[in-house]
Amino acid sequence: MTAATRTVAAHFWSKDSKYVIFQKDTGGDENYHIYAVDPAATGDPVPPARDLTPIEKIQARIIDIPKKTPPKSSSESTTVIRRCMTSTGSTWPPAKNLVRKNGENIIEWQTDLDGRLRLGTRQTSDGGTEVLKVEGNLLLPIYSVNADEYVRSIRLPPMATASIWCPTKGDPDRTQLMLFDSDIRQTESPREDPKGEADFGEAVFSDVTNELIATVYTGDRRRIYFPAVAIQERLREDEEATAGREYLSRLPDGR
Repeated sequence: MTAATRTVAAHFWSKDSKYVIFQKDTGGDENYHIYAVDPAATGDPVPPARDLTPIEKIQARIIDIPKKTPPKSSSESTTVIRRCMTSTGSTWPPAKNLVRKNGENIIEWQTDLDGRLRLGTRQTSDGGTEVLKVEGNLLLPIYSVNADEYVRSIRLPPMATASIWCPTKGDPDRTQLMLFDSDIRQTESPREDPKGEADFGEAVFSDVTNELIATVYTGDRRRIYFPAVAIQERLREDEEATAGREYLSRLPDGR
């Protein structure tokens, strides 16, 4: 599908399943651009790929691919965030598609399910980390840790005013997954390794409801836990069905 001389750094389907979106740089300059390729198109030797971010000396990143709106792409210098329109054939969108110009040194953005910017993260002058809430044109600090601690915004849960983070405030040796609202009130008990061996590793969320469906921890081996009883029951049924099919496949013909 591609004839890139450089390694493709990431690839995934567009939400309408019409294009494969991929990211690559040129000649090792690390100025990654976002490309779209139609797998149904013809070409010699591969279908043509369209550069969605054709600007020199920038590194483009995908922030989110919301279902209802086009994806957002940001430059490495984090000076602008613009929407990319894959289905219309547009390349880098014009000024009217500017979502936000970053003058606050934000290094990471967080969006909700509709693709709206909701949170930003930046490093403070003393080496700590600060999380800020987007309120119109303002960014309001709502959480911070010092240089020996760690915090990262992971996902916005279904509640419109809350955010899920994995902070280590007060415990720099062990990361946990915690749910806070915008007033910095902890709304659930921390989710941590049931065996007490490893840091929090990864959270898996539903693409439909945005609810937390699994947490992952890596010790001697990778372990996955499913907090919802309904999911645990479904997995048990799937395992039993798989075991039954395997048993039947080993039976002699005619039995």
